[in-house]
Amino acid sequence: MAASKRARRAIEAAWRAFVADGRLAETVRPEIQRSWQRARADWHVDPMLRTCPCASSDALAEAT
Repeated sequence: MAASKRARRAIEAAWRAFVADGRLAETVRPEIQRSWQRARADWHVDPMLRTCPCASSDALAEAT
């Protein structure tokens, strides 16, 4: 298996673990870890959604 395929599988497994229970693998780069944490904490991103929810005008105004 090519190194790029192994790397992709490792990051996908790390993402699944993070989504499932918030565990962050040490192999994931720190900037990626911070990004995942921000998406979860600040924006309440739910990676299990199939479609993007609509934001109200008030919520959009607060975000800017």
